Amino acid sequence: MTVAQAVATNTYSPLTDADVTQRHHDAFVGRWGFYWRAADLDAVHARNAGSGLLWYVRYGAPALPFAQYDNRPCMHWKSYEEMEVYRRRADHLAKIVVEVAARSLLPACMIALGCGEGLFTHLVAKSGVKVISVDPQLIAIRQAVDKVHHQPRSVYPRSVPLFQVGQGESLVFDDDSVAVVMMLDVIEH
Repeated sequence: MTVAQAVATNTYSPLTDADVTQRHHDAFVGRWGFYWRAADLDAVHARNAGSGLLWYVRYGAPALPFAQYDNRPCMHWKSYEEMEVYRRRADHLAKIVVEVAARSLLPACMIALGCGEGLFTHLVAKSGVKVISVDPQLIAIRQAVDKVHHQPRSVYPRSVPLFQVGQGESLVFDDDSVAVVMMLDVIEH
């Protein structure tokens, strides 16, 4: 599911001089091919079709080690427990996914691709959707399994979520076996 909507809640810009702002705009567009505050994604795609991940592969360096799960274990779970604004956002996103799964003609089975430490998997599975979660980071999967398996079994009305280490490019599922694929905070990585 892709939610193609952005809401600007803060109009602050550190650049106030119109000339400086125009130079900043021109430099950004020159380097990346779109303006960060109002990307015309159709135009970006047309200019860069066939180049892999748009505006990253061409300029990006090799992937860096991903140490989030070492440095901030279960960060999403902690944010959910401690911050009301995060909890509202997470619950809202999970509700959207559950509603999409409920409208599907297929059985309500979902793949959480790039599940991290499993918070969103947990939230969706609490609503009765069967969830299979995949992440390339073994440490993330271990944290997810630990958090989910410490929940009371009654939290999951259909089934406890399943977790596996894997990549999106190599998933194998039978045709018509998955109603929804959820990717939250994945594409930018």
